[in-house]
Amino acid sequence: MASKPARKYWIKWAGLLRVYPTTPIGLDQEAGYVSLNRGSLEITPDDVNKAMQEAVNQTHETIRFAYHAATTSPQKDSLFSKVILACALAPRDELGYFAPADVRDLLYVVVGKRYGIPQYVSHLKKFCESNRTPVMENEGEDYRRQDRFINPLMRTYVVLRGLQEEIIGEDTIQRFEHADDYATVRGQQARLL
Repeated sequence: MASKPARKYWIKWAGLLRVYPTTPIGLDQEAGYVSLNRGSLEITPDDVNKAMQEAVNQTHETIRFAYHAATTSPQKDSLFSKVILACALAPRDELGYFAPADVRDLLYVVVGKRYGIPQYVSHLKKFCESNRTPVMENEGEDYRRQDRFINPLMRTYVVLRGLQEEIIGEDTIQRFEHADDYATVRGQQARLL
């Protein structure tokens, strides 16, 4: 049972579970374990945060390895981890594809700086290359390019990791949490599921 202060917090994270239902470990179950381990029957916001951290830590090694290979760069200020996070938040069609244009506003939300499509489309191409352990696949010519995650669990892992590393916060998730599975980002409709 969640405490009154935690109940409001828990409801916010329920939206995350609805939008990203393929969590590696159910956050609700893990939060219950965390609260029991500290000797309480009430789930607190700290329990939810620890559960989220545990979900990231317990993610299958192949997902973690692929993420690491896709985002590692010798350049200290590379955008790989930010671009992949924006891709994970991007609206998708029924087959999981998104267009590079769908990432633009989300990259601004993640980085706080505007980038044109040509500035990050090379990152999307590298996410598809076999020499980097591909995490995405694409379809179409450059001007009609669409990408998607090869493994749908990667999308959830990237979002949870972004939350854990505080690159994004619950406010970012709330922007995409709507009962009709649509979100408005900077006045534009974006389809989430």
